Amino acid sequence: MFKGLEITVIYNDPTMIEPKTEVYDSSITEIRNEIEFITNSLENAGFKVQVLPVYNARKFINDLLSLKTNLIYNFCEMVELESSEEIFAAGLYELLKIPYTGAPPMTLGLCLDKAKTKIILSHYKIPTAKFEIFNESLNGHRRIDLNFPLIVKPLHEDASTGINEKSVVYEMKELEERVEFITKMFKQPALVEEFIDGREVNVAILGNKPPIVLPISEIDFSQLPSHLPKIVTYEAKWIPNTDYYEKTIPICPAPLDPELERKIKEIALSCYNIMGCRDYARVDMRIDKNGNPYVLEVNPNPDLSRNAGFMRSASVYGLTPSETIVKIAEIALERIYENKEVKK
Repeated sequence: MFKGLEITVIYNDPTMIEPKTEVYDSSITEIRNEIEFITNSLENAGFKVQVLPVYNARKFINDLLSLKTNLIYNFCEMVELESSEEIFAAGLYELLKIPYTGAPPMTLGLCLDKAKTKIILSHYKIPTAKFEIFNESLNGHRRIDLNFPLIVKPLHEDASTGINEKSVVYEMKELEERVEFITKMFKQPALVEEFIDGREVNVAILGNKPPIVLPISEIDFSQLPSHLPKIVTYEAKWIPNTDYYEKTIPICPAPLDPELERKIKEIALSCYNIMGCRDYARVDMRIDKNGNPYVLEVNPNPDLSRNAGFMRSASVYGLTPSETIVKIAEIALERIYENKEVKK
């Protein structure tokens, strides 16, 4: 039905400008290989494909103004290395009425703010860990109404940016030091949550009518050295030859009791709908020692690289990475053409 349509793959090319922090490494070096793979997958499925790298805001706007395409495959996660500007890219597509894959601006903006996501989900009785926000260092002057251990994260980052072995804190001095580090290093508030000591799972969801929950993936922490907190750090995702990268082992499908699996899938679908996700997304959860799941965050437009968690779940479901890439494009086009028919 859609063969011959033009798709423009929009992606970040941070190699074109100087990074502002040290946090960009293998997450950059793999980008071009993955974009080539995505382009080939779409071309092999019969689409006409062009690529549009994003690195400069003004050039990006000018490129969009002259763009002729049937669909943007939206891999833009930042503009000029500002992850908070991801929402503006989708906003431009909306203003210019260019169809695109994935979540709309409101969803992207809400999900990038972990606290707002937790507040919204809590309103709908979705379980999340108790939390507080710190806009500046504590300096011993603020009381907290949370139980240690706690985990400290940047409020507005994704891909585990700002999360490392020092992120889990066990007493007030450690908390003060970590909050100060986050607020100064990332120039944004620190999210402080009660740490859910237990298992961690990722729930990939694909489609719209209806969305389908793919096989659940678990991160196995059993091989981590005992002195390291059992969390998914930035190293675990992006820094080869580290304990976190080598010893946080994904298992899919996750070995879950059927009732717990049903509950996790139900919660994930609720999150997908509540936050306004579309086409595809991933919901991350922790499971405490009593088997109670808690939502960590909702990830619209999650990583689609071949070794990412979403692709792992899709593979167990029965889709190859190439088929998954094409399927998401088809799902977006079906949504777009259906909406056009409705408007008529």
